[in-house]
Amino acid sequence: MASIPPREGEVVYEEYPVTLPLPIVPARCEMRIGEHRNHQGLRLQTFRFQKKPTKGYRGPKGIVNLCHGYGGHTQWEWFLPANPGETHDVYDGSLLDQLVDAGYVVITLDHQGHGRSEGARGLRCFFESYDDLAIESSEFLRKEVGADPELANLPIFLLGVSMGGCTAVKMSLLSPELYAGMVLLAPMLSLELVQEQIVACCIRNKHLAPFAAFLSRQVPTLPIAAPARNEIHPLSQKEMDEDPYTYSGSARARVAEQFLTTTQSLMGGELRKVSVPFVTFHCKNDTFTDPAGSRALFDMASTEDKTFLSVGIGQDVDEDMWHALQFEPGRDAVAARALEWIGDHTR
Repeated sequence: MASIPPREGEVVYEEYPVTLPLPIVPARCEMRIGEHRNHQGLRLQTFRFQKKPTKGYRGPKGIVNLCHGYGGHTQWEWFLPANPGETHDVYDGSLLDQLVDAGYVVITLDHQGHGRSEGARGLRCFFESYDDLAIESSEFLRKEVGADPELANLPIFLLGVSMGGCTAVKMSLLSPELYAGMVLLAPMLSLELVQEQIVACCIRNKHLAPFAAFLSRQVPTLPIAAPARNEIHPLSQKEMDEDPYTYSGSARARVAEQFLTTTQSLMGGELRKVSVPFVTFHCKNDTFTDPAGSRALFDMASTEDKTFLSVGIGQDVDEDMWHALQFEPGRDAVAARALEWIGDHTR
C-alpha cells in the first residue's frame, strides 16, 4: 500500500512517483491541508477553504462539499491554469474562489487512488467499490462539521463534477436530511455514450460490457474501458494529460464494472429516491458522460425543487463547452448560474 510521505506536496504510488507543489491561495483565503483515514484505513488528502475574517465579518453562511471527477483531484478540478494548456494552480477567478468569496466554507478531499491520496492496492484510479467514495466523503464531511462549532446548523450543499456528480447523488441518498441542495456539473449517471467509445480497432466499450463482472473478478486491475477525449477544447485535454496526478488512461476492470452497475442501478429506478433539491448542468456535446443521465434525474427524482440546464450554443447556458464545466472556456456563465442557485437555497 502506498502512503503519503512527509514532504509537502509529494505522493508516491507503486506505479510511479510524481511531485507537484501544493497550490498557493491569496491572503483573503484560508486553506487548511489535512488527512483523513477512511473506513478502509486509507489515508486521504483533505482540504478546507474559507474566507479569512475581516472587520464586519459575520461568519460563514453555509458549507459546500466538493466532489471531484474520475482521474482528477482537488487541485486540478477546482483551480485554473494561468494559460490554456498549463498546470492548474491559479485560485483567482475559479469556482472555488467564487464560493469562498460568497461566504461558504468549502470542504473536499482527494478520493482514494486520486491525487495525493492513498489508493486501494497502491494503484492510481482504482477502488474496490464505488460506494466507498460516497462513504469516505460523507465521513470526512461529518467529521469536519462535528468538530467545528462555527459550522453547526449551517446549510450544507453538495457540488460534484462528472464522477463527482454521481458521488454527490449517492451521498444524498445516504443522508438526504443532511443537505440543503446539490449542484451537479455533467454528472456521471448514464454511460450509454461512453459505451460507444472505441477500445481497439472496431471493438467498443459496449462489446466488453457483458464480460464486466467476469473481468472484474478475474483481472480487476486490468485497464479495459477507453475514455472519451476533449476534441472541442484540446488544450483542456492537454492539461489533463500532462498533470502528474491525473489519470487519463483506460478504466480498470473493477472500476469499469462498478461504474456500469452503479449507473444501471440509478437509471433503473434509484434516481426516483432523490429527494434533495438540485440543479444539474449538462452540455449537449458531452461525450464523456451522457446528458441523458441529467434528463433522467430531472424526470425521475421525487423532489419538486429540481432544475435541468442544458449547456451549448443556443441552450439554457449559451456557451460552446464539452464536459469540464468548472474550468473550460465558458465556465463563468455556468458558475454564475450555480452560485445564484446556491444563494437562493441558502436559508
